[in-house]
Amino acid sequence: MKIRSLTKREERQVLTSMLAGLNEPIDNSWQSMLKRQVVALAIPFLIAAIALGVLRAQSMLTLFTTAGTLIVGLVIGYGVLRITAARHWPVVAHCLNRDKIEQRLRELDA
Repeated sequence: MKIRSLTKREERQVLTSMLAGLNEPIDNSWQSMLKRQVVALAIPFLIAAIALGVLRAQSMLTLFTTAGTLIVGLVIGYGVLRITAARHWPVVAHCLNRDKIEQRLRELDA
């Protein structure tokens, strides 16, 4: 499988977000982690409950249960990805060289 290289715009976005992460580290306290998990889990369940409450038709139950489960699974997966990235960011941040990132951004802007 061939992986395409990043465009200049995509590379600029990645480098800018890396610099932002170095400037303001992600809060990894247990309170903020709990908030992220609760939000990631509560929103899809509320959406599914509202959809099933509004559309109580028996024939639509299977369709909305399947769609709701799919949405819940996607949101939970995305939440786990973000939580894992936040948990591992302090380790990764030590490996980054701020000067090289800023130099590459200047090259991209030129």
